[in-house]
Amino acid sequence: TPREKEEYKMTIRFATKEDEIRIIRAIQNKHMDYNQPTHVREDIRANRLIVVEDKGKLLGSCALVYESNFGYYAIKRLCIFAKTSRGKGVATAMVKWLCDYFSMLKIGATPWTTNPTMCHIFEKLGFEYQYTFSTYYMFYLLKRK
Repeated sequence: TPREKEEYKMTIRFATKEDEIRIIRAIQNKHMDYNQPTHVREDIRANRLIVVEDKGKLLGSCALVYESNFGYYAIKRLCIFAKTSRGKGVATAMVKWLCDYFSMLKIGATPWTTNPTMCHIFEKLGFEYQYTFSTYYMFYLLKRK
């Protein structure tokens, strides 16, 4: 019998100080070098960290950070916390929410060359590949209609 697909009723919102410890624990469990507790604290303080939750459980987070050297806002540190939440539309919903909420901003993203899933998500949401840099990063820019 086919495995039932879990249905999420996702809420996407800005992270609060009350979310901080749960986010830090989630990223520490993943042993990520690109997403550190100091990032979480700074991003919450700057009101630029977005979280996705379902029934009170945090599923993922990402930040939208202004890159003054390049003149765009970058989607950074996108993370889906549990493997069981991957492939269920959480990252897509988060990126779509950011693009809709910040509809007047120039938005870019730099997924790793080894992450074709994120590249696919960005492309299906209207981002266009621009170039590869530093061997492992690709730059995508959102093309607005």
